[in-house]
Amino acid sequence: MTTCPSTSVTVEKEHEGVLSTVTIDLSVSGSEFGIYIRDYLITRDLDPLPECAALYPSAEQLYRACLAGASEGIINTSRDFRDSCGRVTYTRLSGTRLPVTCATGFAVAASLALLRALNRPEQLTRSMDGWRIVT
Repeated sequence: MTTCPSTSVTVEKEHEGVLSTVTIDLSVSGSEFGIYIRDYLITRDLDPLPECAALYPSAEQLYRACLAGASEGIINTSRDFRDSCGRVTYTRLSGTRLPVTCATGFAVAASLALLRALNRPEQLTRSMDGWRIVT
């Protein structure tokens, strides 16, 4: 059975002269792989740039895009060790000055957070697409 305390990762990327940041908090528990999403448990703080707000006109659409990006990161990263991964639970999605490609930032942050929670940082093979680790 896997039980890891909540872990947090912040990444940043400069986009057209603007520094964007993405933070994700998650925890891992249990022995069966899954992504546990309970919207009322997830703290959301999402600040899009104007072009991102135009693409995702409602806060709910932006949240869903960021959540989808984070889930893609978890699925891709855990591909080789799902049998020992456990259940991933998101507790916070946060982003400032989010570009149109914000889902990629959430995928990178979620991947890093999962690997950190499971103490597997050496397994990150996925491109970070210009996103840099802050914390």
